[in-house]
Amino acid sequence: MSSNVLQASYLGWLVAGPVGCATAINTVKVCQAAPSEVTDERLSELLKKFWTIDNQQDSLPDEHSDDCDVHFTRTHYRTPEGRYVVMIPFSDNLCELGESRKQALRRFHSLEIRLVRFPETKKMYVDFINEYLTLGHCCVVSDAEHKSESAYYLLHHCVMKPGSSSTKLRVVFDASAKSTTEISLNDVMMVGPTVQDPLFDIFLRFRMYRFAFTADISKMYRQVPVNPAQRHYQRILWRENTNEPIKELELNTVTYGMAAAPYLATRAIVQLANDERDNYPAASDVVLRSFYIDDLLAGADTLEEAKHLQAELTELLAKGGFELLKWCATDQALLENIKEHAIEKQLKFEDIDVDGVIKTLGILWDPINDVFMFRVKPVEENAMKPTKRLVLSETAKLFDLLGFLAPTVVSAKMLMQRLWKEKMNWDEPIPDDQLRIWSRLRSELCEISVLRIERGLKMDGATVFELHGFADASTIQLQAM
Repeated sequence: MSSNVLQASYLGWLVAGPVGCATAINTVKVCQAAPSEVTDERLSELLKKFWTIDNQQDSLPDEHSDDCDVHFTRTHYRTPEGRYVVMIPFSDNLCELGESRKQALRRFHSLEIRLVRFPETKKMYVDFINEYLTLGHCCVVSDAEHKSESAYYLLHHCVMKPGSSSTKLRVVFDASAKSTTEISLNDVMMVGPTVQDPLFDIFLRFRMYRFAFTADISKMYRQVPVNPAQRHYQRILWRENTNEPIKELELNTVTYGMAAAPYLATRAIVQLANDERDNYPAASDVVLRSFYIDDLLAGADTLEEAKHLQAELTELLAKGGFELLKWCATDQALLENIKEHAIEKQLKFEDIDVDGVIKTLGILWDPINDVFMFRVKPVEENAMKPTKRLVLSETAKLFDLLGFLAPTVVSAKMLMQRLWKEKMNWDEPIPDDQLRIWSRLRSELCEISVLRIERGLKMDGATVFELHGFADASTIQLQAM
């Protein structure tokens, strides 16, 4: 009787050989295995972020920061309607990009199979792409344009956002997929520097206003067109039904999933503020200092100032083709002229990584009561003893930029430090003494959701404000030694 064979391939390890009597087999299950190093690498990155979230040192600039800014300044232009057309800041190795259509075709067929099994998801996916077409954010590539040797085909999949008040499903485009030369589109472009203030600074200023309001730029990335000469680098394969021919679509705007997308979109906003400063001086300052990606956090000390600023911001951003939605405000008067569909009950702070994945940061603002709240998912009960992997994955989800949860976060860091000193593996059950600490900490994590922290810092009638700073000199001492 022949035995099974393991064969290494470009797709990973393949198992070949007989599986038993053919007449007795109804189903053959195929499993995919992957090395744990990738997961451990993500955990290490998660641990690093958890440990350094309260470190307010400026990050080092990217080596291509100046090149990106020079490239944007030289290549962008403004349409008669006011929109900013940008060019992707490619690196010198663009010529190394290989063929990508065959892989995109394989992945699209796999996507189709999954969507057939989930009709509701497929409908939302189809609606998302159709909206792209209807709004002119993408277009069908003609037969004459199909044969472009330098075209790059983006893989795409969906991300579900059940808690979203607008888009329940978002299609994410993958520019990190390797071409036949093992080079991806993201590998041949410069990422670009951060052109907005750190979220910590924006949060502190947001707490100083008596009348506060927030909003979000609708489809911000998709309001910034990419130069037509580069759109063939943003192609996708698509069809609604399997009995139709596959079409090639070209994305016309800055695309989620591209390494330079956050820079290009935010840089366009900065350019708009600079270009329109003479007409909207107050709003220009707010755009430059109070936007975190597409989230606006602003306000004023009087209701009249807040109303004026709100109107000026709306006009300024409209000059560049940007629309503000999801308004929240501490005073109902600031929402009187806002359409009902554009009003949000809570502000949910979100982040977006380089692959276009949206992550809720866990902190909410309730404008009616003017308080910050935290959303923490309860830790699932498990009959197995918790491992170091579980402890880290649960505690590192806490986003505590301003130190509201410092006592709990410090306890979590101390626990992780003890587990690290014991040189435990990621999947090894934690010792009993640490288990007791984790059990108590886990119950505290559930209680965080009931916390309410006032947003405003100013007191009515206060005339003098003092800011006291505390510094850790240990780093300086180490450098001097």
